[in-house]
Amino acid sequence: MPSQKLVELVPKRVFTQEKWIALAEERRAMIKPFLPRFTLKRLGKVQCVRKGKYSTGALEDDRPLVEPGGIASGLNTEGVWNKCYPVTMLKASWSGTWGLSRSGAWILVKLNIMRDLKDERVYKVGVHEVELLELINALGVEPCQVWGRLAEQVHEWEFEHNRLYESLEHLHSTFREDSTLIHYLST
Repeated sequence: MPSQKLVELVPKRVFTQEKWIALAEERRAMIKPFLPRFTLKRLGKVQCVRKGKYSTGALEDDRPLVEPGGIASGLNTEGVWNKCYPVTMLKASWSGTWGLSRSGAWILVKLNIMRDLKDERVYKVGVHEVELLELINALGVEPCQVWGRLAEQVHEWEFEHNRLYESLEHLHSTFREDSTLIHYLST
């Protein structure tokens, strides 16, 4: 069943930025109770920097300085993370990504990067809890992309849990058969 906010918008067919933000916030509220129950990736493990022609490296590989004043857990912050966005501002070279933390807060991650012909190296990371609008404005991301990424994460969780359930079902069946055999042999 679709969410109530989406049902209200469909007849009007008006999806403004404000409406998409409201939909993303509603989706965040729906996901929030599940965040403590799932294994979430640490920010430091997110692949965000180019290492050679065909590979990427995790943020923590470069041992970057974490800006003071941000989230205390820094690269250990667990959450649902999006891909990195390259952003060029004047002569500064930085990239960024966003996430939804285990506590359900929007996280803006700014990466100061040094680039050469083949590689990138992160030398400073800013990890900040922000409102969704600030995140969207900082990265230039569309709110409908945030909304979509949260749906992708739920699909990933469902796939992993179904795979785990099938494995457990097989294990349970094997154990039940083993118990039956042992019971038969012992009588």
